[in-house]
Amino acid sequence: MVVTEERRKKDEQGEMERIRRSLQHEENRRKILEQRELQRLELGIKAELSKNNQSLAQKTMQPLTEELMRRLAIDRVRVFSSDDVGYQSGFGTKNYWSKLGFQVTGIPIGFLVRDRMVYSIYDRWSLVAKKANMTVKQLKKKLLKKYKTEELLFANALRIANRLQKVNRISIFYEIINKWIQANQSKLTDGKLVRHEKNECFCCGGTGMLLYEIEYKECDACCGSGSTRNQRLYEHNFNIDGHDFCFHSYIEPDKLSAEEGDDIVEWRAFSKDDLPLPPQQLLLELLKGSKKHMMLLLVAYGMKMLSIPLIS
Repeated sequence: MVVTEERRKKDEQGEMERIRRSLQHEENRRKILEQRELQRLELGIKAELSKNNQSLAQKTMQPLTEELMRRLAIDRVRVFSSDDVGYQSGFGTKNYWSKLGFQVTGIPIGFLVRDRMVYSIYDRWSLVAKKANMTVKQLKKKLLKKYKTEELLFANALRIANRLQKVNRISIFYEIINKWIQANQSKLTDGKLVRHEKNECFCCGGTGMLLYEIEYKECDACCGSGSTRNQRLYEHNFNIDGHDFCFHSYIEPDKLSAEEGDDIVEWRAFSKDDLPLPPQQLLLELLKGSKKHMMLLLVAYGMKMLSIPLIS
C-alpha cells in the first residue's frame, strides 16, 4: 500500500512536469512566432520606406508642395535641418558631395527642407571618389596660381586634405601631415597641450601590478605603467607667409605654451573660395610629391638647430 502511494505521487509529479514542459514549449514557440512576425513586419516597413524614398528621390531637388509634405509625414522620412548637413556630420546633398570630389550611390537617407525646396540627403557611406580629370602637375600649377607661393600651396592643400579625412579616412595622410609639421617648426607661432591620452591596461586593470602565482609583480603587458597607451595630443599654430594655420599632432611642438589647447576641435566649413575641391586621392598625390620639399625643410631646420651654416 505504501509502495502504491509513493508510485502515485511520482506519477503525479511526472505528469505535472510533462504539462509544465509542454506549456513552456508552447510559450517559447509563441514567442518565436511573434518575433518572426515582428521581423517580417519590420522588413516590410523598411522595404516600403526604401521604395518610397526611391520614389521621392527620383529628383534630387523638388518644390515643397502640400502633397510632398503629406508623403514625408506619412512615410516617416527623416528630415534634416541646415545645421545637420555638412562634411563635419557626414551628411550632404548630391551637389554638395560633388563639390567635395565625391559622387553618391544608393538611395537618400532623408531630406533637407530649405526655402520651400526639398533636397535629397546622402550620408558619407554612400560616397565614391570621383576620378581625377587632371594630373598632379596640372593641379599644382592651378593651386600655385591661386595661392602664389609653394609654401601656401602645400599648407592649404594640407588643410583641405585634413578636413576630407572626416569624410574618407586614408592612413598615409597622417605620415604626410606629421612630416610637414616637423619640417615647419621654424614657422610655429605657438604650441599647446590639448590632452593626455591614456588607455587603462586590460591585464592589470590600471594598477601596474599583476598576481603571478603567489605574489604580485610588475605587469608585463604595460611594463608597470598601468596603461597600454600613453601619449599627448598637441595643437600646432603656424604662420605661413602671413596666413595662420592650425593642425593637431602627437608630435611635441618646439614652442610649448602654458595655455591649454582646445580639446573640442571646431571643424570649419569649406569656403566658397575652396570649392570645388580636387579629388582626395589627387590631393594626396600632390602632397606625397612634396616630400622632397619637406625633407629639404627638415634638413635646413636640423642644421639651424645644430648651428651649422647651410651650404648653398
